[in-house]
Amino acid sequence: MPETITLIGKGGRRFEVNRKYANISKLVENALEGDQTATDVPVPGVNDDILHLIVNYMNEHKGTEEKIIEKPLRSKVMSEVTTQADATFIDTVGERRQQLYDLILAANYMNIVGLLHLGCAKVASLIKGQPLEKIKEILQPEGGANAPAAAAADDRKD
Repeated sequence: MPETITLIGKGGRRFEVNRKYANISKLVENALEGDQTATDVPVPGVNDDILHLIVNYMNEHKGTEEKIIEKPLRSKVMSEVTTQADATFIDTVGERRQQLYDLILAANYMNIVGLLHLGCAKVASLIKGQPLEKIKEILQPEGGANAPAAAAADDRKD
């Protein structure tokens, strides 16, 4: 069984990652379950730039997930509710809200529970204590239309 696999994003970009690390994604784990010799896993539902972020997350976590962030969120400061590494990662991603929303959707698609909850916690930290009009603005993705974060927020109710 190969030690590394290659995740292939929607645009065809290839990302090599340790097989054990990639298994935090149930999508990847299920894809590899049927063929232990497989080395390539297409991830057609995730853009290359977002898959790159996910591979960074996988490498940081080395195949393990942090505890799910407590709800309701007890602080707007991510480093107070999760590890410093995860806080830095998600705060950086969250600087561009559309990127944050895309990451949440990709984490949901790839079934990476910890990352999904981390992304939703970041959205919660952005809206915590804000007036309704500001919340609407925060949840509005770049370019208008309906906010994908609203759909992803439903996932964190469990």
